[in-house]
Amino acid sequence: MRIRPRVPVLVLAFLVAALAVRPAWGQPAGLGTVAGRATGDDDGAPVAFALVRLLPEGAGAPKRTVLTDGRGAFRFEGVAPGAYRLQLERIGYTDETTEVFAVAAGETVERGFRSAPRAVTIEAITTTAGACYTAAELERDPELAALWREAVKGMETRAAFDARYRYTFDLRQTAVMEPTRRHRRAVHDTLTRTFVNDPLAAPVDRGRRGFGTIDRREVTLDIPDGKELLTPGFLTQHCLETASGEVEGAWELRFRPVRPRGGRVNLRGAVLVDAESFQLRALRLEYLSGRRRFMEATVHYQEARVSGGTVRLPAVALFSGRPPYPLSRTLRSVTGEALYTNYGNVERVDAP
Repeated sequence: MRIRPRVPVLVLAFLVAALAVRPAWGQPAGLGTVAGRATGDDDGAPVAFALVRLLPEGAGAPKRTVLTDGRGAFRFEGVAPGAYRLQLERIGYTDETTEVFAVAAGETVERGFRSAPRAVTIEAITTTAGACYTAAELERDPELAALWREAVKGMETRAAFDARYRYTFDLRQTAVMEPTRRHRRAVHDTLTRTFVNDPLAAPVDRGRRGFGTIDRREVTLDIPDGKELLTPGFLTQHCLETASGEVEGAWELRFRPVRPRGGRVNLRGAVLVDAESFQLRALRLEYLSGRRRFMEATVHYQEARVSGGTVRLPAVALFSGRPPYPLSRTLRSVTGEALYTNYGNVERVDAP
């Protein structure tokens, strides 16, 4: 989001999932294939969009990860001969691991999973005033650590998809800028831009950049997606406060920067996780100049049907606040929203 006096332009940067694609692959000579399906143990229904990991028993072969499709099917092409296990993870289901099996050159090995639905329960969390834990300290609060792990697991499917597919989406933004002088009219701005999710792009170094920049002419703010927050790396620069408990069917995981740095935009807020499914429900974000809050944003998520399964996607982002000095001399307030449309141009990208 960019804020400029007189000619405001708002840019909100989110990374969201898109439509699943099953590309065709040729089988290299001398390599094998591992394929199968994941189904529910109780009713045989497909376990869609689960993470399946191919784990080599010995050194030399890399670990690989794919997602099941809407039928629960998965496939690994180009598997080097050797011994492997398969591991299944999906929020709301039990984790499953196969016995060791061998893959020979030119062979297709079929292995399946039957996973039982699993209700995740978290013990009551006792609030500790002033407590805030980084990744290295989180196990000091076992209940909070368990809640964080389940929330991270709920985001893994999205993160894995975004790491394998390049796609585009449109972001339609509307904003109202209220000037400080009463005789001036509010500025209404509408902008639609196309963004690209590129798995090969270098990740943003938040340790150096923070979540935006402030100078005399404009303020630029980045609004992260849940997959950027729900990672162990996020808790190296931020710490997790003791959760406030279950509120309106959701757990609230509050975070703040470990050491707010001057000269850059810091971020604090809360991750709201559904109490039953442990899927991301919303993000509440506060932007700080040093330790002072000047802007807020709330990102609401929804369940979207994709090729027989569901994924959690941002639906709308709402933002409001007043820019910090010196822009605060010109702009009294900024409010607006962003909507996401037209996901497309999906292309499978293999890591180098």
